[in-house]
Amino acid sequence: MVRRRTLRWSVLLLAGMVAVAAAGPRKSEAVVKVTARAMPETPGPDGTQVVIVTLSIEKGWHIYANPVGNETLASTATVVAIDHTPKPEVTIDYPAGKLVKDKDVGDYRTYEGTVQIKATVKRSPNDAKPLTVRVRFHACDDKGCLPPGEVTLMVP
Repeated sequence: MVRRRTLRWSVLLLAGMVAVAAAGPRKSEAVVKVTARAMPETPGPDGTQVVIVTLSIEKGWHIYANPVGNETLASTATVVAIDHTPKPEVTIDYPAGKLVKDKDVGDYRTYEGTVQIKATVKRSPNDAKPLTVRVRFHACDDKGCLPPGEVTLMVP
């Protein structure tokens, strides 16, 4: 009886390990949810529209602010980009982020919890085609970092 239970647990454990391996490594997208909405839903008569990008970061995780405030970590900064044809004028307003004092790497800034990034988009008048919003970020916790993530969304 003990041998059957041990065999059953071994099979379940092995099946779980195979499932995890098949799913691949966790990525930053697994702990950061990204949404975007345009205000107003259609651009004004002058073509101006504001896009609010919201990042919801799981508790215990952080992503790097923009600017990150540390040259060594500059490539990990969160970046929002708006793609559209024809190319619009875009101004991105990033929040400052939380200052982290690190004696080894040096000080840097992070985002935790829920963060909103504002993009002001000025496109051609009467252009109401959807915008493509790309967000790059790198999620870490106190044990290490996940591979960098990128999310692409269409915003009406």
